[in-house]
Amino acid sequence: MVLGQGKISSFTFALCKVSSKYYSTTKTIQKSVFISQSKDVFENLALEEWLYSNMNFKNHHVLMLWRNDPCIIMGRHANPWVDIGNNQKSNMQIARRQSAGKTVYQDNGNLNFTFFAPSKHLMQTHNLEVIKRAIFRKYSIHIDVENNKLFLRNMKLGEAALKIGYPNSYHHCSIRVENSKQEFEKKMWNLNCENHKVTVSGMLSAVGWEFLRTDMVTLIDGGQEEANKQKGFHMVNPKEAWFPGINSIKEKLESWEWCYGYPHDFTVTRSLRIPLEFSKPDFDSKENMKLKIVIKKGIVSDIFFFIPPGLTNTGFTGEASVISNIKGQKFNKHILQYLMASLGQSEDSSDKEKAINQHMQRVVTSL
Repeated sequence: MVLGQGKISSFTFALCKVSSKYYSTTKTIQKSVFISQSKDVFENLALEEWLYSNMNFKNHHVLMLWRNDPCIIMGRHANPWVDIGNNQKSNMQIARRQSAGKTVYQDNGNLNFTFFAPSKHLMQTHNLEVIKRAIFRKYSIHIDVENNKLFLRNMKLGEAALKIGYPNSYHHCSIRVENSKQEFEKKMWNLNCENHKVTVSGMLSAVGWEFLRTDMVTLIDGGQEEANKQKGFHMVNPKEAWFPGINSIKEKLESWEWCYGYPHDFTVTRSLRIPLEFSKPDFDSKENMKLKIVIKKGIVSDIFFFIPPGLTNTGFTGEASVISNIKGQKFNKHILQYLMASLGQSEDSSDKEKAINQHMQRVVTSL
């Protein structure tokens, strides 16, 4: 039951073989706790996916414990331009996980738990009950479980998400232990604020032991005797030498196409009122000029300006497609600079045309 150091043992590596004869013959479900030695969010997410895709959990349930250096993690279906917003200006890593759920900020003060089991045995309430018991047993802090989330004093301790497949599934959740920021979700609480003795390393040990001593189907506490029957703790390193094929998973998770090109199509629209001195008498001052950028799979598909009635000499009104080399480019935080360059003013433009161009630039700048 001692925490192993260095490269994963041949015994533990044998657990990862899908066709292992051991899994098909044993009648007892045994458990292991895998502790990632990495704090790189992409390596940890890749390890999570590798275990899900390659292990057989029929008779061997696994709890993976891990934490990350400062990063922002989006759910599978999140839109980074909407969910992250101004946080994209930071230099921290931005990742998209395979499971759904909310966008969260994490650092070394968060502890992540991934419970792996066959789909028929994966029960969120049981997993959260194990965490709840561990916190109470070690720190005498009472946690509430509501709607498959952990609460302390009506404040959430973290988020949770599922990935359901066949035959495997996993339940991922995180707890704020000593988190330094309040990003995205203001109504969250750190365990350390309730009891200053709570640490990430202490939580890691407490939850790991609680998992090993608890029957994950019946929730019966078997105590130390039950824990001693399990396969114990294993330090694992999410590297290619340990888990063949993990590098390709990591490369996908790091790719622009996965992080930014995955979300559903969306549009960005902004408007700006036109000064009355540049409009005709029949111009409706309540109607604004609008800029609309259409993004499909993270790529700028089209750019439109809506021209309200009474603004042009030709009488044109409606949407006009803008000819720009921005179309076909990846949408990112620098795209506005490119748009500004594509909307330059010419010397022979009328005052009204120059004003419209200026307003176009101001609209773009406000994005």
